[in-house]
Amino acid sequence: MARWIYQRPVDRCNPTELAVAKRLARLDDEWVIRWGFYYETDREGDFIILGQTGGVLVLEVKGGDLRKLSTIGRWEGPSGDHPLTQLLAEWDAVIDTLRGSAKGGDVPFVAKALCLPDVDIDTKIASFREIDRNLIVDRGDLASFETTWRRLFADRRYPVSKRERKVFLDSVAKEISPKAIQYFISETDRIILRHTIAEYQVLDMLRGNRQLVVEGGPGSGKTWLALEQAFRFANDGLQVLFLCYNVALAEQLSVLVSKRKMQKGELIVRSWETLSRELLDAAGVGWDHPVGPAEREAYFGDVVPSLMRDIARDQVVKPRFDALVVDEAQDHDTCWPGSESDDTNAGWWEIYWKLLREKTNARMAIFCDRAQRPFFRQRDRFDATRLFKRLSQPVHVSLRFTLRYSLPIFRFLKTLKSDATASLVDNLRSGRACRTGRTSSSMTWNRT
Repeated sequence: MARWIYQRPVDRCNPTELAVAKRLARLDDEWVIRWGFYYETDREGDFIILGQTGGVLVLEVKGGDLRKLSTIGRWEGPSGDHPLTQLLAEWDAVIDTLRGSAKGGDVPFVAKALCLPDVDIDTKIASFREIDRNLIVDRGDLASFETTWRRLFADRRYPVSKRERKVFLDSVAKEISPKAIQYFISETDRIILRHTIAEYQVLDMLRGNRQLVVEGGPGSGKTWLALEQAFRFANDGLQVLFLCYNVALAEQLSVLVSKRKMQKGELIVRSWETLSRELLDAAGVGWDHPVGPAEREAYFGDVVPSLMRDIARDQVVKPRFDALVVDEAQDHDTCWPGSESDDTNAGWWEIYWKLLREKTNARMAIFCDRAQRPFFRQRDRFDATRLFKRLSQPVHVSLRFTLRYSLPIFRFLKTLKSDATASLVDNLRSGRACRTGRTSSSMTWNRT
């Protein structure tokens, strides 16, 4: 995976830039990419890329097509300037920055290009919208970026020298030491960047399905897939409820959601506990705070679910969401306390569905692993078949491989011979992206 220097707040990243970053992330370790470059005090560029050969590329991203408004002679966009204006200004600023760092020494060659990832342009034409075709990277060029790089640096195919590389790192990456070049961002932004540039082939292939039930073991990527699916629902203009069981996980996901700029729709994250409390407060039922383990087990295992069941039966829950995404679904009981043998209800899910405008016909994505339900909670209170019986059009997906591990962990786990870890170890796969302290990004899926 390419190495990143990140200086763009996540809430400033538009979907077009995210799509470009997703493709650039597939470059190997020798590439260094700066995402966000400030110059002339308040002007901002998109990507500066150091390759293995040729030199440095200044890449300015424009979403959609390019249009010149003939009636007023200005280009469509906030400034109305020619599309190359910002690119040329950033290109000059990068060259000046490199020269300043080199102090009279050699600097890498700097090329420039306007990236139009939403447009397909004939490679045989000389210009597009009054712009030299050689200065444009369109959708196809981005998809085959390594080939495009060779075109942009056709006269400079020799390797970047160590001195030129150092000049680049000393200027464009001067905020951090070369040894630390991974992501120049906070831990929360590190997570969201990893999320936004990950591969989501599973969701891409299943995009036409309204309801997904996804099963996968530890480290198979369920939470990231769940969050991505929730974003996709929201980007369709829907009001989305994202549920998980763990309170700490819900808090972290809420932070990630707050940093993702939403173009349309809305995404609300809740844990089971926080949602229960909101519903009970709305119904005028007080909320207790048990302290001891036994009291907490009784309160959250029996009392709260019983109160929730009464709310559901009294029809006091008003629908306010268009879509539902549930992570850790195995922890969300599919029956009410004492009704394990009664298959006419779906437990907590009766409440969830009442919050949806289309009830069990609504768009849903449910992610679970039955083996991860805690041993101290009654296993028979979750049965995925109850969900299948009630949903209108569920598609069952099985994530076969474990993805979240570093190389030392991978080697250690492969030495284990315990029955308890056999399933986890069997699903581990080694890949080119599996390196110390990193995350493997490959996955396969099985649709049944």
